[in-house]
Amino acid sequence: MTNSEKLKEMVAASGLKKSYIAERLNLSRSGYLKKENGKTEFVASEIQELSKILSLSRAQVNDIFLS
Repeated sequence: MTNSEKLKEMVAASGLKKSYIAERLNLSRSGYLKKENGKTEFVASEIQELSKILSLSRAQVNDIFLS
């Protein structure tokens, strides 16, 4: 299950717009928000791309997506 609060913190710290992140993940903005809020799960390819976009360490990825 996604740690939504930590993900939101990382997105806010990045300064990137959610619409940009959604586009990079090939999602609609609302589709991304559903995943960010834990209503649907991220798939592995989305997690990998999101970690690149946000420059997340392996520990941060584990903390956000494997908690």
